[in-house]
Amino acid sequence: MILLGGECYLLDEVKAIAPSNVKFLGWANPKIIWSASDIALLTSDNEAQPISSIEASYSSLPIVAENVGPVSEVVNDVLTEILVSNYKESEETLEELFENIELCLALGSAVRAYGKGRFSPTQFISGHEVAVGDVLVLVVAAPAAADTFLSHWTRRMCPTADCLLVTWTTAGLRMCCVSILNSLATFRS
Repeated sequence: MILLGGECYLLDEVKAIAPSNVKFLGWANPKIIWSASDIALLTSDNEAQPISSIEASYSSLPIVAENVGPVSEVVNDVLTEILVSNYKESEETLEELFENIELCLALGSAVRAYGKGRFSPTQFISGHEVAVGDVLVLVVAAPAAADTFLSHWTRRMCPTADCLLVTWTTAGLRMCCVSILNSLATFRS
């Protein structure tokens, strides 16, 4: 059986041609879908952050994924045999994994170890501390540059006139950064 989680603009077309062994789950609880899966397949043409692949890595699933965006950060260079460039390679890789349970299990274990090391809560907190700390340094060391940065960032994030604009002052941003760093430190301990 093939379980398909999530939604896309082609969903109705895919449902119309799908064989009877395909079950469409829509948006599903990750713990449920990954515990019922043997392999994760990510067929995105474009990916901002492959959260589903990170979730699959925590479930020790080998991930067959299109090598787009930051997918290679989840499925690292050691495991490139499961990074694919097109649907034909996806099909061939899936067939290989279906036929070789030892390879499937070994790749799942390797992906889990890599994912736990790269995407752990500790790594998440550390990354945010660095990013927020960098903004705080900018605010303290160069308030005028921080104002320019924030103004540019706000225009980039809200380019249309009908969006909600938030105006940050350097003092307000400094308080926000300090508050975030304190919260992260509390969460870490």
